[in-house]
Amino acid sequence: AGVGAAGLAGLLLALASGGALGRGGRRIYWKTFFGVTEIILLLLAASLLVGGTEKLIALGTLPPGIDPLWDSSFLLSDSSGIGSFIAQLTGYRARPALSTLLVLATYWLLALAALNRPIRPHA
Repeated sequence: AGVGAAGLAGLLLALASGGALGRGGRRIYWKTFFGVTEIILLLLAASLLVGGTEKLIALGTLPPGIDPLWDSSFLLSDSSGIGSFIAQLTGYRARPALSTLLVLATYWLLALAALNRPIRPHA
C-alpha cells in the first residue's frame, strides 16, 4: 500500500510539474533550462559511474591501482555535510583510487568530445 501511495504521489507531482512548465513555458528560456539540466544529468552520471567503479574495485574485478591517490578530506570530506552532498551529486571522492580517477577522466573526455562535436545537417 505504501509503494502504491508513493507511486501515485510521484505521478501527481509529475503531472503538476508538467502543467506548470506548460503554463509558464512562454517565460522560460528553454536553451538555458536544457543547458542546466544537461549539466546536472552529466554530473549525476559521473556519480553513478564512480559508484559502479568503486563496487568493481571492492569485488576485486577491477584493480584499484594506487589507493588512495591523494587525501583531500582536510579540505572537503566526502562523508558528511556539504561534502557528502557534493560527493553524491558529482562523484567527488576525497581519497580516490587511481582506477576511479582514470575512469572518471575518460568519462569526462568522452562526454565533452560528444558535446563539442559539430552537428551536421541531414541531406
